[in-house]
Amino acid sequence: MRNSHLPETDRMFEQMVALCEGMPKFVNLDVVRDEHLNKQLVDRVFREALMGGDLRVLDECCAADYIDHDAGREEPTAIGRDAMRSGVEAWSRAFDMTFEPVAQLSEGNLVTTVWNWRGTQKGEFMGVAATGKTYEMSGSTTFRCQDGEITEGWWHYNPGQLQRQMGGPGSPYGS
Repeated sequence: MRNSHLPETDRMFEQMVALCEGMPKFVNLDVVRDEHLNKQLVDRVFREALMGGDLRVLDECCAADYIDHDAGREEPTAIGRDAMRSGVEAWSRAFDMTFEPVAQLSEGNLVTTVWNWRGTQKGEFMGVAATGKTYEMSGSTTFRCQDGEITEGWWHYNPGQLQRQMGGPGSPYGS
């Protein structure tokens, strides 16, 4: 009953009445805001695609013309869900990795997730051969969602910090 007086509830009620023959009966009906649905969409990408390795999820969750802004790419902006897929594949080839969400905020069509990342290096990455060592970094990702799809993403992290931890080329710690 706590949602009975929300404008969204009234609109939904009017739409349902228009579709029914007679007065419909509502039991335990809650209105789910777009922000909640957007967070579920983003959580699914992190959980199933990034950590679970199921890249088919990207086809279901990301728009075909997805725009990817990633600090770690040579070209900081790439277009198409295949751009995200290739990035995930590169990281997955190099690391057994996890993302631990620290905080998440959803407002309007934007969802920002602050995360801690941990990866054990199993393959070549940024010019560094597999070390078997575990590395950590933190960052954030903001996704723009529209009509049930992720249309744009901004990945903020420090790839130089990771490279220094790995002792890669240009690192003061050697290679």
